[in-house]
Amino acid sequence: MQNELSGRVEFIGKTKEFDSGFRLRDLVVQIGDQFPQFITVQFIREECEKLDELKIGMEVTVGFYLNGRKWESPDGTRYFNTLKASKLEITDDKGLSEPKDSDSGANTATQSERKSTENTPEPVKEVEDTAEPPHPEEEDDLPF
Repeated sequence: MQNELSGRVEFIGKTKEFDSGFRLRDLVVQIGDQFPQFITVQFIREECEKLDELKIGMEVTVGFYLNGRKWESPDGTRYFNTLKASKLEITDDKGLSEPKDSDSGANTATQSERKSTENTPEPVKEVEDTAEPPHPEEEDDLPF
């Protein structure tokens, strides 16, 4: 069953590419005004490129499928949910010209890094781990 959420773009992650060619990219959408919620939706493979046209602050509607996984670890069984994007629609294209820095510092570029890559049409290739997902056409079930 497909679900939808509408809100403001809060964060656009960098594309993560694995040796197998599998690509993954996160989009965080803020929903709600009085009690805001920050929802992460994952885009995979060629869908990652859809995020190139977005800017922080734009209003979007994202279609997604809710996926749940079970992971057996040495510390016990853990369960994870993932929102896998199926569509993206820009409902208001008046976003900020510069991405907003997050407090965590993870996956964010400094202002000088952003300016140096503003005119780069391709997403930044980021390889964090040499391990390949167990099934390249699916997400891995590891919690990191």
